[in-house]
Amino acid sequence: MTADEEQALDEISRRGYHVVWVPGDFTRPSFGYSIGIQKTLRRPDLVVTGHELARIREITARYVERIRRGETLAADGRYAGLLDGSDAVLKLVDPINNEELFGWAVWLSAGESFRMLQVIYPAPSGAWPWDDDAPREYLWEMMNLYSGGKH
Repeated sequence: MTADEEQALDEISRRGYHVVWVPGDFTRPSFGYSIGIQKTLRRPDLVVTGHELARIREITARYVERIRRGETLAADGRYAGLLDGSDAVLKLVDPINNEELFGWAVWLSAGESFRMLQVIYPAPSGAWPWDDDAPREYLWEMMNLYSGGKH
């Protein structure tokens, strides 16, 4: 086991999750995702695009805190409080993306299926990805990982 794997397992045992950062390139924006939430809390893990690692950790911590308080945060629900200043919609990530994008989750799941929720938030204009007036840059940043989305 590598030092990174040991660190991830240690964080999962202490906090219930670990956040993985994936740097962007010309084919996709940077994003972060959690591992361990499904194992420890029996709820889907999160993926967040368009934010820095510290912000993704904060969003994930809020999600976990709400689950621990007994709240059910489900796919297609709209929630206040995960983000500062805007609501967020949680969308179930299409599993076709799992192996390509979520290698650490594949490692942790050891061949078992896992679920991820993408945190969707509106563009500064207020448009959502499924709105006709959603800006192109915003659509790229949101990386449509869920099924049934536009773009």
